[in-house]
Amino acid sequence: MTPRDVRSYRERGVVVVPSLFRDEDLAPVQAEIEAWIDARARDLRERGHLEALCEDEPFERRYAQLFAQSPWIGAGLDVHLVRGPAGH
Repeated sequence: MTPRDVRSYRERGVVVVPSLFRDEDLAPVQAEIEAWIDARARDLRERGHLEALCEDEPFERRYAQLFAQSPWIGAGLDVHLVRGPAGH
């Protein structure tokens, strides 16, 4: 770690390392999160909390559009708890 990294960690509690992972490295983890969000969206729709599932939207836009309809979309989504085999 550089002195700048150490300072960032001390001041903000996080170190950002651009390009640490390639998109293909993160794809399995993203797929697991997408599956979780999809299941959650379907459950909320069945309960009448969502009108549209926004299935044709890319991941980044889909979550934002689902959240705009129901802030409950992310309830229970904790990356420390909702992890499949790819996140370990």
